[in-house]
Amino acid sequence: MALLSLMLAHFIADFYLQKDRMVNNKEKYLRLHMMHHVICLLIALLFIWGRNYQYQGVFKHVFFPLIIILMTHYLIDLMKIKMGKSQRVKDFLGSYHDLKLFLFDQILHIIVLMITCHLFFNLPFHLVFENVITSFQTGVSLSLTNNLLFLAVIIIAATSISGHIIAKMLGNPLINITTFEGKITFKSESLDDRSGKLPELARGVNEEYHYLLLNNRYNRGRTIGYIERLLVLILTYYSAYPAIAFIITAKSIARFKQMEDRDFAEYFLLGTLLSMLFGISLGLVVRMVLR
Repeated sequence: MALLSLMLAHFIADFYLQKDRMVNNKEKYLRLHMMHHVICLLIALLFIWGRNYQYQGVFKHVFFPLIIILMTHYLIDLMKIKMGKSQRVKDFLGSYHDLKLFLFDQILHIIVLMITCHLFFNLPFHLVFENVITSFQTGVSLSLTNNLLFLAVIIIAATSISGHIIAKMLGNPLINITTFEGKITFKSESLDDRSGKLPELARGVNEEYHYLLLNNRYNRGRTIGYIERLLVLILTYYSAYPAIAFIITAKSIARFKQMEDRDFAEYFLLGTLLSMLFGISLGLVVRMVLR
C-alpha cells in the first residue's frame, strides 16, 4: 500500500501537474515542479502515516521520507537536464535518446521510492516482487485500498505515461499532426504573360505554396489518445476484442483524407499501433490482478 501510494503521488506530480511549458523548459520550472511533489508526497505520506501507524512517529514515517524523496528527485531531475543537453550523452544513447533518458529517469525515481519504503515502512525488497507475483496468481486478490490505488496508477499509465512514451517514439512531428486542422494551397503564375508573347510551356508553369493550419490552443489528438487507450483497456478487460477493431476503423475514417500524405499515414499507423499495444497490455494486467 505504501509503495502504491508513493508511486501514485509521484505520477500525479510528474505527469498531471507538470504542464507542457514546464517539460519544455524544465530547468526554469524545476522549483515549481518540486513544489508539486511536496504537496502530493506529503498527502501520500500523511495517508500512510495515519492508516498504518496511527499517527505515531511523524519524523520516521513522514518527515525523513519526504526529505529523502525530494532531495533525490531534485538530483535525478538535475542530472537528466544536464544529460539531455550533452551531445556526448546523445551520441552514446543513439536513436530515441529522449525516450531512453525518460525511462531511465522514471526507473530511478521508482527505485528511490522502493528504497524509501524499505527504510521507513518496513517493506523488504523481496516482498515487493513476491507481492507482484502473488497478485497474478489465481485466487489472490488485493484489498480494496490497494485495488483503488492500483487502478489509479494504471489509469495514469494508460493516459499520460504511455502518451509521453508514444510522443517520444514518434518525435516532434507528432505535435503538428495531432493539431492538424487542414491545408491551404495557393497557386501563382511564375511568369507574367500580359503581352502573350511567352512560349506556351513557360506560361503553364505554376508555383504551389502549402500552409498547415494548426490549432495550438487545445491538443485534441492527445485527448483522443487518452480516451482511446482507456477504451481499449476496458474492452480488453471484458475480452471484447472485436470492439477494438471498431475504434481503429473509426480513427481511420476520421483521418481518411490525410492518409494521402505518406508521412502522416506512417505516423498515424505507428501511433495507433503503439496506443493499441499499451491499451491491450494494461488491460491484460488489470484483468489478471482484478479478477
